[in-house]
Amino acid sequence: MSHATVDREELMQCPYDPRHIISQMRFPYHLIKCRKKHGGKEHQQCPYDAKHVILKTEFEDHIKTCDKKAIIEPQLVLDNRRGDNLLVPSSNAREIETDPV
Repeated sequence: MSHATVDREELMQCPYDPRHIISQMRFPYHLIKCRKKHGGKEHQQCPYDAKHVILKTEFEDHIKTCDKKAIIEPQLVLDNRRGDNLLVPSSNAREIETDPV
């Protein structure tokens, strides 16, 4: 019987139970299962990355420093300007230079 090896960089720690170490591929499924088991009342999901599940007490700090924010937010603003009806909190939206169409 052979076992596939998993690179340590591909492993993630479960926010609900730190003893759970999950591969990145299985992580979204694990979050759903563990959220149901643990209730998820003390945690909140990041709007920039669904794999970021943070304690509510640390949520505001995470939103300010989330590494995905710089990638996601400019695209949301552009999509909103094109009429895709995506809502972006005005406190987070930045002006982005675009070429006239």
